[in-house]
Formats: sequence, C-alpha cells, structure tokens
Amino acid sequence: FAPFGIRFSGPFDLHPHAGPVPWPTALADWGTYFPLPAAALWLAARLAGRARVRLVDFATLVGVLRLPYLGLALLTLAVKLPKVGERPSAFFYVYGVMVLGVVVWYFVMLTNGYRTASGLRGKRLAASLVLAIVGAEVLGELGLHLLG
Repeated sequence: FAPFGIRFSGPFDLHPHAGPVPWPTALADWGTYFPLPAAALWLAARLAGRARVRLVDFATLVGVLRLPYLGLALLTLAVKLPKVGERPSAFFYVYGVMVLGVVVWYFVMLTNGYRTASGLRGKRLAASLVLAIVGAEVLGELGLHLLG
C-alpha cells in the first residue's frame, strides 16, 4: 500500500500518508510492523518462564492478524478524510466504527493467540502480553524516529 499513500508505521499503526510512501520508509515500517511484534511476543513468553515456545508460532499469529488491516487499508483509500472545519461524510463515521471494531477484534485475537502459542495463563499471561505490546510499540516508534 506504500505507492497509494498508506503507512503501517509501527506494530499496530495504519494511517494515510500525503502521497506515496518512499520505499526505504515502507521497508522500515515493515520491520516494525511484522518481525518486531512477533519477536517481542516470543521474547515476552520466554521471559515469563516458557522456555519451549517457538518463534514461528508468534510470527504466524502476527501475520494472520495483519489480514484485516489490509481490508482497513482499502477502506482508508476509499474514505474521504475531512479537512479542518469540514463536515465529515456519513461513510467517514461508518469507517470509524469499522476501524474500532477491527482494533477490538485484533487485540482479542492477539490475546487468544498469544495464550495458545505461549501456554501462559493468569497474571503471567497479562503481564507478559502488556510488556510485549508496549515494548514493541515503543521500540518500533523509536526505531522509525531514529531512521528519520
């Protein structure tokens, strides 16, 4: 979606960009969008005491959860974003509800998938998942900021 002006900048981000996204930026975005969250989830599970977790399970989880984001990217191309002082269209509100629904679905499925892949339960599950999500987001945004 980089040529169409859609950025996936960071582990959980999707937003329009003014014009096409340069390929170096798109590749840096991809690094923070796919391998970084998978590695963060895997590392969090290991730190929570699960030595026998597989990175491939977390990579698969992150990859499958990205599919609805592609649908949101298509919708983002279709929606007219209002300018300051301009009244939004009805489709813009429908779009907002759809985005909210996908984000809620995403984190519910992320939690379920992480629990399945890690075998964790209770406090260890919650603490390690929050650590992985926050860590991936902070490292991703910091990395993108340092790259330019």
